[in-house]
Amino acid sequence: MEGTSRVSQTESQNQLVFSFAKNVLEEVRANLVTFPKRPKVKYFDLRIWETEGMSSPGREKPTHRGICIDAELLPSVLAAVEAAIAAVKKEDASA
Repeated sequence: MEGTSRVSQTESQNQLVFSFAKNVLEEVRANLVTFPKRPKVKYFDLRIWETEGMSSPGREKPTHRGICIDAELLPSVLAAVEAAIAAVKKEDASA
């Protein structure tokens, strides 16, 4: 699966670290986020964004589909993804 790794800082304290197309109308974005009320805490936000054509043609906006967790939990997220990859490979090998 192809994706884009890039780092950009915006006024809202979102740092885009990776994105990839989910389909022709949606994109999955991984952001590091800092909230104004807790500026010393980083969060990891993995969210589906709508692109042109859905509810706002010509614009992109985040959906409610995603997670936002303390960035300190990223090793656990990585372990979960690695376990899912291993399970898929095991299923594919036995099929």
